[in-house]
Amino acid sequence: MSDTGKMVADFKVGFGMGGGVAGGVMGGVAGGAGNAPLRRGFDALAMAMPPAAPKAMPAMNEMVVVTGADVAVMTTNTATLVKEKDDGGAAAPRVRSYFPEALYINPEIITDKDGIASITIPLADSITTWRMAMMASTTHGALGSGTSSIKVFQDFFVDLDLPVTLTQGDRVSIPVAVYNYSGAAGDVNLQLQADDWFSLVDDVAEKNVTVESARVGGSQFTVEAKRIGKFKLTLGARMKGGANRADIVVREIEVIPNGASRAWCLTDG
Repeated sequence: MSDTGKMVADFKVGFGMGGGVAGGVMGGVAGGAGNAPLRRGFDALAMAMPPAAPKAMPAMNEMVVVTGADVAVMTTNTATLVKEKDDGGAAAPRVRSYFPEALYINPEIITDKDGIASITIPLADSITTWRMAMMASTTHGALGSGTSSIKVFQDFFVDLDLPVTLTQGDRVSIPVAVYNYSGAAGDVNLQLQADDWFSLVDDVAEKNVTVESARVGGSQFTVEAKRIGKFKLTLGARMKGGANRADIVVREIEVIPNGASRAWCLTDG
């Protein structure tokens, strides 16, 4: 059964000067750790990256305190994993389809009279470490800053390595990575959901891969892009055996026309 579910992060952010300043302002950003730079926001990095160590991360409660200019900035992060159940009572795999570069950006968070503000951030489906950076100021001009992180992990998951775009008529082999940190080896059944924007080229939509514990298995699907537009590619994976895990991932891709763009300017003269 899959150890997936809806992730919700509750951030309690506070800063104070002599017991708190009413009407204080704080801005923050949460971005994933990885190799792709953010297009906006703070100097952070964001990209869904698999964890380095094969160990499950429980719900976290982490506190970071930074003092400067007589201002204390405190963040408390709590990540809660909610499992959804299927008809048989087992944990059902949640479809992972939300992979933003920046998880949350807020340039102005107003605190209460005690200098405390509370926000709730729904987490994305990325298996990664989200970095949070904050800056705070009081009505008297005192400044403070703080950083923290939340690690999002599940012990079995798959990922598709898609190009940014495809050209209509392209034939490509799409790599599939199967991460097994469940503690037991298993046979993984992969199913690529059929869609009318692509066709399989000398390939089948269902495959089986054996993945040892604490290892990453691999496979691939060869497809040809048929239609122009933005589409979704859905891959389901279920590991049979004692571990009995499952995962479903949906990635977006754009298919562009085959040809060069041309522009003309017409006038009445």
